[in-house]
Amino acid sequence: MIALSFLGLGKFDKSTNSYNYNLTKYKFHDQIIETDHFPYAVSQFVKPDKLFIIMTDKAKEQHYDKLKKLCQFEEILIPDGKTEDEFWIIFDKITSVINESDKVLFDITHGFRSQPFIVIVLLLYLKALKNIKINNIIYGAFEAKDDNGISPVFELNSFVDLIEWSNAVREFTENGNMKHFKSLLGDIHRNTYLNKLPKPSKQLLGIGKDLEELTDAFDTIR
Repeated sequence: MIALSFLGLGKFDKSTNSYNYNLTKYKFHDQIIETDHFPYAVSQFVKPDKLFIIMTDKAKEQHYDKLKKLCQFEEILIPDGKTEDEFWIIFDKITSVINESDKVLFDITHGFRSQPFIVIVLLLYLKALKNIKINNIIYGAFEAKDDNGISPVFELNSFVDLIEWSNAVREFTENGNMKHFKSLLGDIHRNTYLNKLPKPSKQLLGIGKDLEELTDAFDTIR
């Protein structure tokens, strides 16, 4: 699995004349990591085979040396994203490091402004083009820390799944094609076993097969 994480500037500290992130304890499942750089927490939480950190030249100048002492990563240098052309450069640079059928985790914690939106579009594009598997999209919610000073890490993968279900609904309403539903139901079925849920799926594969057969019947009638 590969992980991609954004790194911005952080807040400007007048006393040190530098940009920094606040130190906090991040909790992901049953793990807690204390750090001011969330990409380091990513490296510890998920132990990726390779970690890419997406940063601008200014972010690199401020944080690169400290992060390099904490974890191993490869940098992806991007422009600031001030124009449409720069958005396409960001899109191409990230796409270039993701290969066919890669398992990918995206961290958008330090993503700047529209960067998280670019990630969502990018993931949908790569799912179709390179058949990637989106393991997760995570966000370290610094502002949501509890009374013990622990910040939760939110898992946002379900929002990408929602877009996939929306596409399946559109295919059905426009063409009577329910094979996309079959694929999505199959994913849910398998995940209940892979994640060892207390009540694994018993019927979703059968429902998916029925939907596929119904689609084939529609095609035959046409």
